[in-house]
Amino acid sequence: MKVLRKQGNSRDCLICGMENEHGIKAPFYEMEDGSVVSIFEYKEIHQSYPGRVHGGLLGAMLDEIAGRAIWIEEP
Repeated sequence: MKVLRKQGNSRDCLICGMENEHGIKAPFYEMEDGSVVSIFEYKEIHQSYPGRVHGGLLGAMLDEIAGRAIWIEEP
């Protein structure tokens, strides 16, 4: 599948902020089938129980990806 374009990143956002030292720094890409893809890795600082990502961060990522999917249709 082909990437059509990379969506922009914010400065301080917890999910996509490139200058947030505790952030995830996730990039987002629009794909040719109309989907949005992000490849990232949570860090140890993002855990709740050892070896588990905090549920709030999972919810924040779902919120982010849903908003970015809407941007494809409404830039």
